[in-house]
Amino acid sequence: MVSKVTSLCLFTFNELEGLKYTLKKIKKNFLVYVIDAGSTDGTIEYLKKRKIRFFIQKRKDYNDAYYLAASKAKSNNLIIFHPKKTFSISIINEIDKRLNKGYDFVFTSRMIKNAYNEEDINLIKPRKWFGILLSITTKIFFKKKNQKNLSDPLCGVRGFKINKFKNIRLKKSGVTADLEFFLKVFKYDLKFIEVPIKEKARLYGKTNFPAIRTGSKILNYLFNEVVRIPF
Repeated sequence: MVSKVTSLCLFTFNELEGLKYTLKKIKKNFLVYVIDAGSTDGTIEYLKKRKIRFFIQKRKDYNDAYYLAASKAKSNNLIIFHPKKTFSISIINEIDKRLNKGYDFVFTSRMIKNAYNEEDINLIKPRKWFGILLSITTKIFFKKKNQKNLSDPLCGVRGFKINKFKNIRLKKSGVTADLEFFLKVFKYDLKFIEVPIKEKARLYGKTNFPAIRTGSKILNYLFNEVVRIPF
């Protein structure tokens, strides 16, 4: 029987410091488990010691992590969180509230009122501008007139209903999952909402998604989707 409690999945890859911090801060009784891409920093040993459910990806890419997370969830409500110490833990509870109000997908945005992007203090904002470009392009080609706006396609902290996730059929592999969610909720006219999130700079380690390589793959995916549109 599927539990009514929300599942909370943490995506990790050498994020031991952030993982410890996140697990200490989680207050609500979520069904917590971890999807790991092959950490070598002691993450696995720590999870075993704490007796926290975890699953190591055989195919170590981002889209695969979503599929594995969905397959291992013990409830229909699932929240994805990246424990990098760059986002407030309180956003998990905000997402949970919206899922329990009946939304199919709950997105977070660093672009809207009461939100904050780590690049906001900079004069040059390449990551933020790239996200805005993707958002504008997506709305031009895929958003219907009666649908709400979405502003931040690359913030991976989000929640969704497992049964709705299965219907949108993401690509089985790659790094395009976050943007695919945007396109698919517009395409299938699903019930979604966007909530503000505050981001701060990473204080340890390095990103697992190199900007140029990841960005080119995302742009290639978006271009292929646009050219498929029957004008």
